[in-house]
Amino acid sequence: MSTPTLAEVVRLVARTAVEHRTEWNALDAAVGDGDFGTTAHRGFAAVLASTPDHDDPASLLRAVAEILSRETGGSSGPLWTIGLFQAAQAIDDDGGGVGAPLLVLVTGLGGTTLIEQYVLFGELHARLTRAGHRVARSLVGPYLTALDMPGAVLTVALFDEELTALWDAPVATAGLRWGA
Repeated sequence: MSTPTLAEVVRLVARTAVEHRTEWNALDAAVGDGDFGTTAHRGFAAVLASTPDHDDPASLLRAVAEILSRETGGSSGPLWTIGLFQAAQAIDDDGGGVGAPLLVLVTGLGGTTLIEQYVLFGELHARLTRAGHRVARSLVGPYLTALDMPGAVLTVALFDEELTALWDAPVATAGLRWGA
C-alpha cells in the first residue's frame, strides 16, 4: 500500500463528508441542531468541485481553507478554516516538520479494541518513519471515548522543547500516571 498524497487525503475527507451527510445530521441532532452533515456536505462538495491541486502542501491546505471559509457556515466552518490555516503555517514555519520530534496519540472512541489501536499506531509510526519523521513520545489507549462508538482519533503534533517539558512533567490522575 502506498502512502497517499495530501491531495488524495483531502479528496478522501471531502468524499466522506459528502457521502455521510444524513448520518452526520442524525448524530448532530442528538446533541445539537442536526445540521452538521449538511454544513460539511456544502463545504466539502465545493472542495471536490474545485479540485484544488498545488505543488506544496501549505498552498493546498490554504486553498481548501479558503473554500471552506466561503462555503461552510455554522461553528464548524471557522473551526475547519482556522485548523487548516494553522496547519499550513506550521508547514511554512517548520518545512513540514521532517526530522522534528513528534507526539503521536491514538485513542479509541469506545468501540475500538486496544489491539486495534496499537495496529493503527504501528502503521502510523511506520509511515511517519519512512517519511523521515521522528516519533518522540506516544500514547495509545482509551483516553477519549464516546459510548462504544467505532473508530479512533489519530493526533500528530510537532513537539518542541516546551511541549516536551510539559508532557514529561509528573502526572497523577485517574487515567494517567507517570513521573510522580
